[in-house]
Amino acid sequence: MAAADKVKPSNEAYYQFVSGVPEGKFEINTDATTGGALLTAKLEFKAGSFRPHFPRGSLVDWDGGGQQRVENDLIAAESTFADAGQLRQDYGRDCPDGSCGGGIGPENFILQPQLSRLNFTRDGGLHAAGTLAVPKSVEWGWITDPASQGFAQRTEPFKQAAFLMAGTFLRGGQSAKPMQDGPGVLLF
Repeated sequence: MAAADKVKPSNEAYYQFVSGVPEGKFEINTDATTGGALLTAKLEFKAGSFRPHFPRGSLVDWDGGGQQRVENDLIAAESTFADAGQLRQDYGRDCPDGSCGGGIGPENFILQPQLSRLNFTRDGGLHAAGTLAVPKSVEWGWITDPASQGFAQRTEPFKQAAFLMAGTFLRGGQSAKPMQDGPGVLLF
């Protein structure tokens, strides 16, 4: 088994790098309207890296530690990881069912985040805008037939890009969607 396959990808894997709780406490309050629990806490993180499950094929790392402040189950905008390394995103370019013939193999994008920061989203995801190390096109659907050899779909090359990793929690009432659609709201 390959070493990369021994660790399950997970979008909340950054919590394994918590290095402290500077205020020394987690506070749980009751939402007066719903009766649900609301977390308030501040966490500090040491340097780390992990592979999220969504988007699949990513590698997220940071060298400067970070902090996350949660107020009543909402992550504050100033929550970040510092000294973020380049973000690598792999993606498949072949037809998933093999109907296009032989494969051409995967490709990747390398994103350098602006200010070398990863910002937490309100749902616990991560976001970074930045520039690609090399301008690239997104290409998929490789066709091997000599009469039409090439990609079925291709964008123009681009250099400005962004990374968005889905979060792992979202306080009730933060979406207009019905409660049963909550998992989809988190992912998309």
